[in-house]
Amino acid sequence: IRWLAYGIETGSEQIRKEVMKGSFTNKKIKEVIKMTKDNDICIIGNFMCGFWQDNLDTMQQTLDLALDLQCEFVNFYCVSAFPNTKFYEEMKERKIELPTKWSQYAQMSEDFMPLSTNFLKKEEVLTFRDKAFKTYFENYEYQKMIKDKFNWKVLNDITKMLSYRIKRKILCQ
Repeated sequence: IRWLAYGIETGSEQIRKEVMKGSFTNKKIKEVIKMTKDNDICIIGNFMCGFWQDNLDTMQQTLDLALDLQCEFVNFYCVSAFPNTKFYEEMKERKIELPTKWSQYAQMSEDFMPLSTNFLKKEEVLTFRDKAFKTYFENYEYQKMIKDKFNWKVLNDITKMLSYRIKRKILCQ
């Protein structure tokens, strides 16, 4: 095994409990990540923004945890509610605006439409997500780790990835 993906989701222990991800503490997550790295296994960390109780502080906790863990690669996603799920019905009951076409579920599309939270507009969630992505991959410590662990070519590929900007329709209005 060379790579493992972990669904860490959030840096907020309270939100993690609320979304039924168990009672994993940030301390336990750090121990598991260290154990994985100590066994020369690279990590893809999956993180999410826009849980119902998320605010800018809790989403910053998520970014801070991601930066602290320094996984070899990360994904930052926004929470989505898919049709015919219990979560979708819960969001409908809360009168949250939901996507009306499939392209609005595609996280990297111009059309993507995340959910708003109890405290944030959907635009704020998406803006934070895009900022977190850029912040993580531009981080000096991360880039140094990538160069040292892999090579300059991999770091150059990451730099090239960062040069692409998604023109988000809901942010251009």
